[in-house]
Amino acid sequence: MEVIQINSFVDHFKSLKVSNNHQARCNNKFPRYDPAAIGFKKNDIYVIVRKEALEMERSADEHFKLAKEAYIQGAHSCAKHHSTKAREEKERARELHSKAAIEILKFMNRKNNVWRIDLHGLRAAEAVQALQERLEQIQKEGCELLHSSLTKPVRHLQVITGVGKHSQGNPVLPGLVRNFLEKNNYHFEEIRPGALKVHPQFHFS
Repeated sequence: MEVIQINSFVDHFKSLKVSNNHQARCNNKFPRYDPAAIGFKKNDIYVIVRKEALEMERSADEHFKLAKEAYIQGAHSCAKHHSTKAREEKERARELHSKAAIEILKFMNRKNNVWRIDLHGLRAAEAVQALQERLEQIQKEGCELLHSSLTKPVRHLQVITGVGKHSQGNPVLPGLVRNFLEKNNYHFEEIRPGALKVHPQFHFS
């Protein structure tokens, strides 16, 4: 019984010590997201709208690191605390990114009509979803959209992906957009680097 009590005290002391060290780190603000590090300017729409989401992601990553450190050092309760916090912040970051994507898409396309969509500032999955929804809208409204223009009817969607100037490494978005179009049997061609002309799949009765 005495050995068990001593071991319990040692474990408790170790956990308390590690927990205090982690708490001290938590009391300090984690490094903030630095847009300049990946080529963005402070007034960039991506930075302005996603700022809270990016900082939440950064905080979640730090909590994951702290959880791993605490677990390795035997402070399991502390590790559980940080792991839970990290998961909560990751989920919150996803929600914030979803809201940001809507705002960015709206801003980038404020002067565009239904036949042109600019995907700048969107993450890959967000961009593909936005493109899919736009194509479905065009295909659903079909004939009405084709003849809504006062000039000659438009029969293709102009898609702006950009060339990935702000991407770390090879740009991901252009390739994923092309993959989506090919997988769903859309005919398209490149107008210029970072811009595609996509032919919707009209099915007139």
